[in-house]
Amino acid sequence: LLGRGYTTALQAMEFAAGHHTGTRKDGSTVTGRKDRTHNVPILRRMVSKLNQYIFQTAPERIGADPSVLADINRNGLPINRFMQKAARIASACKWGWIGVDVPQLPADTVGPVTQAQKDASGVRPYWTLYDARQVVDWEFDSRGKLLWALCEGAEWDASTSATVIRVRRRVRKLWEPGQLTTFKYDDEGKEIVSSIATPLLIGNGKPMPEVPLIPFGEIDDEPHEFDDMEGIQRTVLDLESANRENFFKAVYPQRYMPASAVQNAVNAYSVEGDEAVSMIVGLGYPILLEDG
Repeated sequence: LLGRGYTTALQAMEFAAGHHTGTRKDGSTVTGRKDRTHNVPILRRMVSKLNQYIFQTAPERIGADPSVLADINRNGLPINRFMQKAARIASACKWGWIGVDVPQLPADTVGPVTQAQKDASGVRPYWTLYDARQVVDWEFDSRGKLLWALCEGAEWDASTSATVIRVRRRVRKLWEPGQLTTFKYDDEGKEIVSSIATPLLIGNGKPMPEVPLIPFGEIDDEPHEFDDMEGIQRTVLDLESANRENFFKAVYPQRYMPASAVQNAVNAYSVEGDEAVSMIVGLGYPILLEDG
C-alpha cells in the first residue's frame, strides 16, 4: 500500500487538470498524470512463465480427431492454446468453466444422419472458455452433479448490415439438462425483453442428461493468493506513476521570474498559488525572486 499512499499525497498537491486530463482556466489543455501512467505487466509475465513450464511438453491425446484438436472452438484455436488460456484464468481468477456444445443440424434434416452429412454441416463438438466472472450463478446437488449454470455476457445488435451505430445488449444464458434458455435485456440492461428456450438434444433426439459446462480450478469463497500479487502490481503502478512525474519535474531547470507573475495569474484567473505556478511554467516549479 506504500505506492497508493504516496500517490494519494501527490494527487492532493496537484490541481485537477494536472491529475486528470483537462483544460486549465486559461483555455490551455494538459494531459494529466493519470492518463500518462503506464502499467508494467509483471503478473502477465509470471503467469506466462508458469504456462511455459506446464506446457513445455505437449500432451498426447490418443484417439482424438485431429481436425477437432486443431480447431477446438471453431474459431481456429488449437486445443493446447485453449488449455493455456484456461491455465491463465485458473491462475488469475482461481477457477473457470469450459462449455461443450454441438451445433444443431439444419431444420430440414429428415431421417438418420450419416457422419459425412455431419461433417458437411460442421456438426461436431466445440468448446467455449468462461472465466469466473462470466458464470454468475450455478447449483450442484449433494453428489456434486451440476444442476444448472447461468452465464452472462453481451451481444452487439444491429438491425441491418448497413447500421452505423450498434447497440450492446446484456444477455444471460441458463444451461439446464436438455435445455438452454437465452434471456435478452433492454438497452439499460435491467429488464428482460425476450427469452428463447432451445432444446439440447443428443442421439435419437433425446434430451441431453447433463449440463454441458465443466468447472476447472478451485471454486470457493476463500481469499486467492493471487490477490496479494495484484496488490504488489498496483503498488508498482502507483510508484512508477509518481517516479515518472518526479522525473519530468526534476529534469527541467528551474526558472527565475518575478514573484508578481504568480500573483498576477492568481488575480486574473481566480486560482490558488500552486495552480497559478503550473499555469505559467507547467511542471517546472520556479525560484521566485522579490521584485527589484
